[in-house]
Amino acid sequence: MLKDTLTPKSRGARPAPDHAARPSQTRECQHDCRRFLRRVGLLILTAALFVGVNIIFIFSAGENTGFPAIVAEQLATDGIYGTALSQNPYAHKLELAAAIKPEVLVLGSSRVMQLRREFFTASFANAGGAVNYIAEGLGFLRELAPRHLPRIVLLGADFWWFSANYPQPKSFPYHENDGCRLTFEKMTTPFQWLRRGDITFSDYVSILLTGRRTNPVTSHYSLGVRAITRGDGFRADGSYQFGRLIFGFHNAFLDTGFTNSLCRVQTGTTQFVHDDRVDPSRMAQLADLIRFCGEKGIKLVVFLPPVTNRIYQAIMDHPEQYGHLTALRRAIKTLPVEAYDFTEISSVGSTDCECLDGFHGGDVTYQRLLLKILEINPHSPLAYVVDEAALRANVARNAGHVLTKFDPDKYKYNELDFLKIGCPK
Repeated sequence: MLKDTLTPKSRGARPAPDHAARPSQTRECQHDCRRFLRRVGLLILTAALFVGVNIIFIFSAGENTGFPAIVAEQLATDGIYGTALSQNPYAHKLELAAAIKPEVLVLGSSRVMQLRREFFTASFANAGGAVNYIAEGLGFLRELAPRHLPRIVLLGADFWWFSANYPQPKSFPYHENDGCRLTFEKMTTPFQWLRRGDITFSDYVSILLTGRRTNPVTSHYSLGVRAITRGDGFRADGSYQFGRLIFGFHNAFLDTGFTNSLCRVQTGTTQFVHDDRVDPSRMAQLADLIRFCGEKGIKLVVFLPPVTNRIYQAIMDHPEQYGHLTALRRAIKTLPVEAYDFTEISSVGSTDCECLDGFHGGDVTYQRLLLKILEINPHSPLAYVVDEAALRANVARNAGHVLTKFDPDKYKYNELDFLKIGCPK
């Protein structure tokens, strides 16, 4: 009986109405499907349009341009390059040094980026920011060697490089970033900037439509979003131009009163890791770099860059936590090359007011540092590539400041006490 109820015969005429309803249902389903596909297609087209506009924006700003082309444009225009999407100072500085072919090359982290070509009478390039670990220093020189060998290398060696508690990568894959890889992140990040207010809609439109090459705080020709919107970027000699910070427009600056730097010292974080000794393997890497320079006939000058008086005192208050610094300061005196310990900023005659933050000296600090080297060693190879009288005049004229305005017409504002420590400016 149950089986019979499932046969068509037992349903009588009922199947006919069901069959008759199917065409209208099918048409309604097809209509809904087409409507859904139109909406999805519109959404995809809209997204593609916005991404396409972002791609034009990225190219217009110079954010997807290879480093050889960036360097060529910098040298032709004396411009600054401040990228927000293609961060690779190592590759950028390699191209810059190969193009300039300097007699004097500065190597180091961001702490040496205030050494400028105006300090020297010989051709000059600053590779600051390219070397953030001692291993990178030798790697940089080896890669540069087939294209150019500088006569003098001035190496600013950060003391944390020599602590085992400051991790050093075994490889540096970011060196392969050539500046012109169009990634999904590049294509979408400008949306995030607009949403967070990192750039204004006006900035976005002007870069998009005109490829704007100006910035709001200086008259430097500008490449890259950071340079165009903030006036921050690498100059044509490789040194760094801080625009909005020095002139008081950096509303999110964290190191007023050296608050952030002091916190790092006290907690032993980032660069200010605590350690009781120097890592022998790191010293061996420095020895390899020294040996390479000797073999290539390069005059190497090594120095420990300064920290501010406030930070130096905070470190000295806890000597047991910074045994690696104490050991390194002793070891630096035994190196088989010209070497100096300028950890304490007062050792070069500079002050906290001449600094960018707790451990980055400014233009004036580094001019004082060069003068101190000449005072200690009048026969230093640096004595033949700097104008001592000009440095002294610059220091006297700009004492207490970070910036030296070698070309005043390039600056729209005057330096302020951005550290908020009572510096007269």
